[in-house]
Amino acid sequence: MQSELVQLKKQLNWIRLYMLISSTIILYFIISAFRQPEQTFGIIRAKGIVIEDSTGRDRILIGSPIPLSRDRVRTDTSLVKKYWAKNFEE
Repeated sequence: MQSELVQLKKQLNWIRLYMLISSTIILYFIISAFRQPEQTFGIIRAKGIVIEDSTGRDRILIGSPIPLSRDRVRTDTSLVKKYWAKNFEE
């Protein structure tokens, strides 16, 4: 009976230790969830960026050289006149 009591006390001590460790870890994650992240600004390197609208048409082309685009009309001046000249008539 005495040995069983000693064994149960050891188990209870281990359970307390596990509970303390678990509680500490959970508390750490809860506190870190509300912490504001540092504002660090890094550098993004890309050869080209194409931003599309909701219909899938290329809207903004950034890069040097400018990325290829199936919707780009500036490579052909006749297409530019066809689509854009009416917007800039005097």
